[in-house]
Amino acid sequence: MSDAARLTTSLAGRYRIERELGAGGMATVYLAQDLRHDRKVALKVLRTDLAAVIGAERFLQEIRTTANLQHPHILPLHDSGQVDGTVFYVMPYIDGESLRDRLSRDKQLPVEDALRFAREVADALGYAHERGIIHRDIKPENILLQRGHALVADFGIALAASRTGGSRMTETGLSLGTPHYMSPEQAMGERELGPRSDVYALGCVCYEMLCGEPPFTGPTPQAIVARVMTEPPRSIRSQRQTVPEHVEAAVLQALEKLPADRFGSAGAFAEALGQPSFTRTTVAPRPARPPGRTAPWKSIALGVMGAAALLLVALLVALQNSAAGDVTPRPVVRFEVMVPDSIEVEQVLLTPDGTRMVVQAVDRWYLYSFATMQWSPFPVLDAKGSASFAVSPDSRWVAFIGDGLRLTVVPLSGGNSRTIADSIQRVNWESDGFLYLVRRTDGRDRVVRVKPEGGALEELLVADSGRTLHLGPLLPGAQLLYEVLAGGKEEAQFALDLEDRSSRPASLPPRFAAIAYAATGHLILYASEGVFAQPFDPKRLAPTGSSVRLVPVMPLGVSVAGGMFAYNLTPPGGPALFDRRGNRRDLPGIIAPNSWGFGSQVSPSGHAIAFWRYQAAGDRWDVFSYRLPAGPPMRLTSDSVGYNVGLAWAPDGESVRFRSRRNRRFSLFHVPWDGSGQPEPFLNRPGNIHGVSSPGGSAMVVVDEEGRGLVLVTPGGADSAIVLESAASTPRFPRISPDGQWLAYSAIELGRREVFVRPLAGGSRRWKVSRDGGNNPVWARSGRELFFYVNDSIRAVPVTPGPAFQAGEPRALFRVADLPDFSGFDILPGDSLFVVSATSLGERRRILVTANFLEELRGLSAVAQPGRP
Repeated sequence: MSDAARLTTSLAGRYRIERELGAGGMATVYLAQDLRHDRKVALKVLRTDLAAVIGAERFLQEIRTTANLQHPHILPLHDSGQVDGTVFYVMPYIDGESLRDRLSRDKQLPVEDALRFAREVADALGYAHERGIIHRDIKPENILLQRGHALVADFGIALAASRTGGSRMTETGLSLGTPHYMSPEQAMGERELGPRSDVYALGCVCYEMLCGEPPFTGPTPQAIVARVMTEPPRSIRSQRQTVPEHVEAAVLQALEKLPADRFGSAGAFAEALGQPSFTRTTVAPRPARPPGRTAPWKSIALGVMGAAALLLVALLVALQNSAAGDVTPRPVVRFEVMVPDSIEVEQVLLTPDGTRMVVQAVDRWYLYSFATMQWSPFPVLDAKGSASFAVSPDSRWVAFIGDGLRLTVVPLSGGNSRTIADSIQRVNWESDGFLYLVRRTDGRDRVVRVKPEGGALEELLVADSGRTLHLGPLLPGAQLLYEVLAGGKEEAQFALDLEDRSSRPASLPPRFAAIAYAATGHLILYASEGVFAQPFDPKRLAPTGSSVRLVPVMPLGVSVAGGMFAYNLTPPGGPALFDRRGNRRDLPGIIAPNSWGFGSQVSPSGHAIAFWRYQAAGDRWDVFSYRLPAGPPMRLTSDSVGYNVGLAWAPDGESVRFRSRRNRRFSLFHVPWDGSGQPEPFLNRPGNIHGVSSPGGSAMVVVDEEGRGLVLVTPGGADSAIVLESAASTPRFPRISPDGQWLAYSAIELGRREVFVRPLAGGSRRWKVSRDGGNNPVWARSGRELFFYVNDSIRAVPVTPGPAFQAGEPRALFRVADLPDFSGFDILPGDSLFVVSATSLGERRRILVTANFLEELRGLSAVAQPGRP
């Protein structure tokens, strides 16, 4: 059923959907017939993911305030409500065009028309501002034209989304506001906007009506916002001499960077547009941070788009002031670099000059330019699995450890690489120009150094037998920090004097790895609990105060360079509930710092779920249970069970079965779900990946990787097995139907994994129920549907229960492509809620950057807090 048909069914008796008019960032718009009043209306349906984040009731409560706006140039709100968990609102249908349509056709408007529309919009804005309502999204698309007059649409919708969605708006990928018309304060992520922000947006619209394009354009939203923040708009009269001088003056004053320099009200702007004697209040172009003054936006947490622009400002000003000898504190600027869906980040490093970022992904390497905000692939040969790499102090080269533990150096600008050494475990590229390496030969770790041009390796240190070495940063006084580990556990830290080659003990908090030394006198430390700044005296080799936590969870990579700090963060994930349309509901207490949850399975009665979780603390994998609906999570295992646990519930729902390694081979274990007992062996069959029981428990299907594939066994009975699917097709994820007659599983056919169904016993025929790939089949509790996932979505196939198997066509239910490391799903009784597991639920990987980071370190003592739990 199409969305339009579904809406017509849900709104029967009130509205009849006729056709879709268009779709935007927030809503899909339909032409509908208001059956009660026999009139055409525009029915807008809020995006499903946006409605889920905001909350339908809260959103409707907010937009009701806009229903009281009664003005000849404001499009009124007729109606609002909910449909199947989402939100709709109804406005009059304007049988005309939008200002965007007019501009797309005519490019530039006659001056008289442009001024009339601008004054009418200003009149509408002034009326709303007097009632405390800011539009926040003035743009040509939201200005409708009817009989030569302007009507402002969607009044207060962006405000309602901002107030109710809060910081979770980023989960939808939606930015409230359009870059071409954003005021600088809105681009910076300010939540509380005043009337002057709308005045700025109207100034942009007026500029476009006169000149044919907005005052600031660019290839990307970030580039547009960068110009909004840093450049003055071009003169209007230099592009169109017929524009009166007073009109140019009024528009340019509306476009001032600081709100205080704009018109105090929309009415004042409209009055200036119609006053030939108006002259602009002269405002000299101001740098982002005037010399000798602290920047007004210091230490503001920025929105994704505006922040990139402020980074450019901060870097340019820092370079200019540095050249002039200015030592005024720089503004600390934080922003996010969003990672494209195609890039799965493993490590990041900044170039010391602060202009680029080197990113190691799963499949290849990339360079990100802060100046152009562009990603570009970077050929680094055989460095896919590199555990260590470093950028040269002059920001021109990268050194990495590739296949065969060979150390290779390659220019960032492209060109021929050169191999420096082999058997390398770790590389640091320090400020003295040397590459410092940990090299393992003859079973012993050695610290060596070499110039990047190559040559003989200079041996500095040799570890005792049975010990390993970890390199730290180069400290002032030519001291190289390092630590000695025994059996993988930290034993002691030292500093090697590079002049006399002697080592002195260094005092660091336990279980920390030192990754950098900052000129402010701080060691930057890394541990599973996060990243910390530790005041440190390089002469005494000891801390001088308490450490301060900079990053609260374990990131995937950390880099400190050139006064900038960056880290890649994958937020904790785990099981969450999704309805059939993809609306999400988190489970209380299930997300834990420094942990990721996988492979959730629902108990037969639906009273609990089981999942396995990786915990950074201790580097362990454990099985957990969670009593629905509110938990709390309960750990069921005391020893790390290893990766790929393969959970399954016993038919009676009293225990959880899982796969674990004991005595160097994997076997199936079971453990009481409520934590009342310890895990015990259940089925000792080597190679088992996953096992699922029939509803009565008399038989069990397991994946046997020792040559027999998918087999049917009798738990506790003789070691006999019936092969259901050969190992040649690598079958996985067996699931038995609720009536115990059918087995669903995935297997490879023609090079692609598909979902199949076959009788559990008494037949060899199989039916393929997927069409273009499929994995992880799950039976509906009713037995009337079979669910699976493929590529981007959870799909459902109607099936007919009974002695003869019949299946319909698969249909997509909701997307899972946006969930990083999606790791499976299961269904709750009632077949309306899914438990979905992913590393990060609904949030893309991102890289967080702090510019002028040293200023923050200098101020840490003023905000110091306990560093470690």
